[in-house]
Amino acid sequence: MFELEGGVNTVVELSINSLVGLTNPGTMKVRGKLQEEEIVVLIDCGATHNFISKKLVKEKKLHTKETAHYGVILGYGTAIKGKGVCENVELLLNEWKVKTEFIPLELGGADAILGMQ
Repeated sequence: MFELEGGVNTVVELSINSLVGLTNPGTMKVRGKLQEEEIVVLIDCGATHNFISKKLVKEKKLHTKETAHYGVILGYGTAIKGKGVCENVELLLNEWKVKTEFIPLELGGADAILGMQ
């Protein structure tokens, strides 16, 4: 569960393909930039939220706002616990600028995942 403002909880889901960096018809890998550094961004129609690599959060010293613990349900049914959210993260995808929040998570083949959030 992910606690949003106002104390509302929601289920957060991420496909196994996204977690390990595989693509399928509902995903697309693109190159983007975060703080002038090139990163790999996976656009995933099956992910309910946006995710960012914990490693990248640490390297870029991105501020992580404290939240209640939440569960992330992975595509194969396993749930893992997480805590915190990175707000106002700005990605550049060609000429398209995305400024949104991301959930820090251990990711495999991508630095960030843009879901349907």
